Amino acid sequence: MLARRQILIVLSLGMTLWLVFTLAIRWTPFLFDQGLLNALLYLVSLPAAWLLVSLIGRVAGLAETELLSGIALAICAASLCDGIGVAWFSTLYGSDPDHHRLGAAYILWGAGVFLLIALIRSQRAMRHTGDSPPLS
Repeated sequence: MLARRQILIVLSLGMTLWLVFTLAIRWTPFLFDQGLLNALLYLVSLPAAWLLVSLIGRVAGLAETELLSGIALAICAASLCDGIGVAWFSTLYGSDPDHHRLGAAYILWGAGVFLLIALIRSQRAMRHTGDSPPLS
C-alpha cells in the first residue's frame, strides 16, 4: 500500500508529465503527421518510458513491487487531465483538429506503455521476493 506522501507525489508527477507531453505535442506538430517521424517518435518513446517509470519510482520512493500501483495512479491523474483537455481545452494541443487527434492518441498509447512497463517490473520484483505476481 502506498503512503499518502507517495500518492501525492505520483499524482503530481502524472499531471506534470501530462502537461509536458501536451505542450510538446503543441510545439512539435511535425512529429504527428503519420509519417516516418511519427513512427520514430513511438519507437524512441519505449526506452524513454522505461526511464520515466524509473524516475517516477525513484522520486516517489516506490519499491519495485509498488511500481504498478504508483504508475496506475500517475496514469489516472494524467488521463483525467487529458480527457478534460481534449474535451474543453483542445487548443492546448495545437490549432489543427487532426493534430489534436494524433496527439491524444500518442498520450493514450503512452499511458498503456507506462502501465505495461510497470506491470513487467512489478511482476519481476514479486517473483524475486516470493510474492505472487498480479498475473499468473
